[in-house]
Amino acid sequence: MKDEDKTKEQLINEVKNLRQRVAELKNLETERKSEKEALQENEMQFRALLQSATKAIIPIDSHSNITGWNRGAQFMFGYTKEEVWGKPVSLLIPERYRDTYLRGIERTRLGESHDAKKSVEVLGLRKDGSKFPAEHSYFSWQAREGTFYSTIICDITRRKKVEKVLKEPEACYNTIFENTGTAMVIIEKDEKISLVNTEFEKLSGYSKDELEGKKSLTEFVVKDDLKRTKEYRPLRRVNSKAASRNYEVRFIDRKGNVRDIFMIVAMIPGTRKSLASLLEITEQKRAENQIKISFLEIMEDLKEKEVLLREIHHRVKNNMQIISSLLNLQSGYIEDKKALELFRETQSRIKSMARVHEKLHQSEDLARIDFAEYIRSLTADLLYTYATEPNLIKLKIDVEDVLLSIDAAIPCGLLINELVSNSLKHAFPDKRKGELCIALRPDDDKLTLSISDNGVGFPDDLDFRNTETLGMQVVNSLVKQINGTIDLDRTCGTKFKITFKELEYKKRA
Repeated sequence: MKDEDKTKEQLINEVKNLRQRVAELKNLETERKSEKEALQENEMQFRALLQSATKAIIPIDSHSNITGWNRGAQFMFGYTKEEVWGKPVSLLIPERYRDTYLRGIERTRLGESHDAKKSVEVLGLRKDGSKFPAEHSYFSWQAREGTFYSTIICDITRRKKVEKVLKEPEACYNTIFENTGTAMVIIEKDEKISLVNTEFEKLSGYSKDELEGKKSLTEFVVKDDLKRTKEYRPLRRVNSKAASRNYEVRFIDRKGNVRDIFMIVAMIPGTRKSLASLLEITEQKRAENQIKISFLEIMEDLKEKEVLLREIHHRVKNNMQIISSLLNLQSGYIEDKKALELFRETQSRIKSMARVHEKLHQSEDLARIDFAEYIRSLTADLLYTYATEPNLIKLKIDVEDVLLSIDAAIPCGLLINELVSNSLKHAFPDKRKGELCIALRPDDDKLTLSISDNGVGFPDDLDFRNTETLGMQVVNSLVKQINGTIDLDRTCGTKFKITFKELEYKKRA
């Protein structure tokens, strides 16, 4: 009975063990499934990463044949996956570099540890035969199935261009520094000169060996200018925009000669050094000083001439006024009305010329007068002289503020004098009311002077260009004098339109 109990107990234990073993096997199977799913997911992620990479990532087998091809590789080399699968990776290298390239891969297999990388630069060969600089990185890694290899290829064309560009500046800077045509120095933080060019040697009279690391630039500056240069130094270091980068100093060379220098100083970015460029302007300063002296002499001479010219205009005006007064006195003894009229017309002409000189004497610009103001004063005087009833005549003046030279002002003044006085004498008989208009306006590069009235009109049977009257003869003569043209419009009263080109015409500011 005891043996049977023992046997039953053993059977129960074995069943328990079997159940436990079954449970363990089930757990193991579940873990394997999870691992398999994880591996599949990792593989999918790896393939997605492989395809999205811009670099060429190319897995290869133990014989260096291509076993993978991503989009980056296809874009870089121009081959499709089907065209390169199973072919030697050396297909992507120019023929003369292939043996060296394959030996590099073999060394990676034999000598480097797992997960190690080795990079070399070699030319890449595209499907169309074009070559480009490329960087090849070899990888090897150990997995459950064995050792695997791959190469990552990167197009380094842009990097090579950048490297070339970066190598050029140093040579360029050295060439510029030495051949800029001005004296140049590099100044260290402690104010010592660390580098000079040949022009600075010539300027200072010292050699490079005597200057570099031994002297400071301030040693060459005149004492009176030294304070100003020292004040700029700390400002330039804190903020280069806060201090003047350009200034003039006096420079003392080895022989004690003082030279005028135009100096430009700038901080070298990323350093505590400064670059100073020095240009000698001694002769320019001497010429500038001489020009200043000459200019002051000329200005003084001009002031004297201006005073003299004003005095001349004043005396001419006074003399004309004297002549006008004499004519006025003389007219008192004339009984003939026609002769008296001639005296009055002559007197009016003299007054119009005298008024030009008066305006020039008062003008800030002795070469031009304010013609608008001149017309207003002239016509007001004529209205008072010739109109028997001034209140019956409405005077309308439409003149822009312009300045005319004396050569144009006097003929124009006489023209206005003749035509306005003629209108006042003949256009409004028997105390007739009317309007007299005077306009002066620019038209492109010319000026147009028009004098019109709404009176009885210019006689139809009278040719103003060919008449015996002195007034119209004077008008035609004056128009020719200013190289102008004159037209007559009889549509509504009388309108004379004179167009001329005034070379010194200037619109008032």
